[in-house]
Amino acid sequence: MILKKEEKMRKIFLLTYLFFIPAFLFSQVDTAWVRRYNGPGNDWDETTSLFVDGQGNVYVTGRSVGSGTGYDYATLKYNTNGNLLWERRYNGPGNDEDIANALFVDGNGNVYVTGYSVDSGANFNYTTLKYDGNGNLLWERRYNGPGNGIDVAFALFVDGQGNVYVTGRSYGLGTDDDYATLKYDNDGNLLWERRYNGPGNDCDDARALFVDNNGNVYVTGGSYSSSSAYDYATLKYDSDGNLLWERRYDGPGNGIDDANSLFVDNNGNVYVTGNSYGSATSYDYATLKYDSDGNLLWEIRYNGPGNGGDHAYALFVDIDGNVYITGDSYVSGTGYDYATIKYIQ
Repeated sequence: MILKKEEKMRKIFLLTYLFFIPAFLFSQVDTAWVRRYNGPGNDWDETTSLFVDGQGNVYVTGRSVGSGTGYDYATLKYNTNGNLLWERRYNGPGNDEDIANALFVDGNGNVYVTGYSVDSGANFNYTTLKYDGNGNLLWERRYNGPGNGIDVAFALFVDGQGNVYVTGRSYGLGTDDDYATLKYDNDGNLLWERRYNGPGNDCDDARALFVDNNGNVYVTGGSYSSSSAYDYATLKYDSDGNLLWERRYDGPGNGIDDANSLFVDNNGNVYVTGNSYGSATSYDYATLKYDSDGNLLWEIRYNGPGNGGDHAYALFVDIDGNVYITGDSYVSGTGYDYATIKYIQ
């Protein structure tokens, strides 16, 4: 079974994690190497996330058809010259669909992967794996929400102490889908779990996660409200999982507003972007900046030249406070184009 909504999310998380990789401009660009990977099933293999560590090692993960195992996580590590150092595949207990959505590498070279995996009861669970630098599996943690339904992890972050944070959407008990954010310690012990059910008591999908240097945890995504369809819903927790604030955003069209990416600068300012239904402009990029207390400092919307669908998927803020947004934007005659914006504060 392929979950239709997850196709969009794979693109979001690949774009999001690409922003964590330094980018340099050269007068000439040469191809150093290209590496292709064909899984044992000789079928569909798709990456969803990428990370480069301080030594130039390259890590990729995603989904790959196995030999009689359906989709498996497939995580690869290449060195700076493109030599494959190791490949690790994960087939969950249901011997069915296992799809990795996010990847993170800590300062010690440990590799973390999360996504979703079918259990023996044919339901999806969050499934988070930790490998050491040599690809040895250190631990595996599965999470089944209280509704015993579909639980899909979309985002992953590891702090400087080795605590692991995972968020996504999880089927609740009488609450439909909720945000479900988990914090594990370095050994994979669950420290806390926080669920968020929006005011519409319906579908709430967490898409992005960030942890600041003080251990505060930020989560954003789309959350249903009976009065305004879907809204951005951004939460800030302290390191113990106490909710410090919640901020919702309903665009001028009072329609569907989905936040897809989040960033926190060194001053604790919180930036959120995604796609928001406008007034006679279809979907627009909508980028928000909050201060550390959750006060809205500014909102900027972008409606492309086609006055059609514009969807922001990734956001980054540099050390000078410049804000970068990218996604796709509709133009008559060319369809959807990349649209990348730089804002100066």
